[in-house]
Amino acid sequence: MPKVSDAHRHARRDEIARATLRCMRRQGLSGTTMADIIDESGLSAGAIYGNFSNKAELIRHVAAQVLDGRAHRIDAFTAADGPGHPSPAQIVELALTSLIDDDVPFEVFVQFWAESSVDAEIRSTVQEFTGQLEQVFVRAIRPWCDQRGTDRADRASAEALAPVMIAICHGFIVRAAVSGDLDPPTYVAGARTLLAD
Repeated sequence: MPKVSDAHRHARRDEIARATLRCMRRQGLSGTTMADIIDESGLSAGAIYGNFSNKAELIRHVAAQVLDGRAHRIDAFTAADGPGHPSPAQIVELALTSLIDDDVPFEVFVQFWAESSVDAEIRSTVQEFTGQLEQVFVRAIRPWCDQRGTDRADRASAEALAPVMIAICHGFIVRAAVSGDLDPPTYVAGARTLLAD
């Protein structure tokens, strides 16, 4: 039997992840079973279980895909040549806009968070990926923070700002999931006004 290439395996895992998101959008996180994912993907049970041993592993893969998409966009943005360094508000706006551009289902995020309150395995996944996104934000805004002042007391701390940035993103995601589309630039501008000294 010929060996499956890494590229083929990654493509198959991504295909299964997309089917999983479609199911979760329709049926919710707790309402989606591996049988549903098998039906949605059109693949055999062997193809699914050959890539993911259970639903929890599949959820981790879906979360990793969403995080990787944001990390790549933010890293590319901060690496681009331009005047100054991106501010925390610019990074938040980019993260939110990229979620919309990639059609990431906000309602699935909210379900992950809700389920994490009663499922330790999902809570661990949510905490892990929130921590990773926080580090992406720290890395992205550290140059901006460093240029704000030479006196340590006057300089904003990337580590202190990143959790606030995460919370602002969470608020946007919950509001968009419950109330419909929001405009990231308008939302971020409102947050700037609200938080201004």
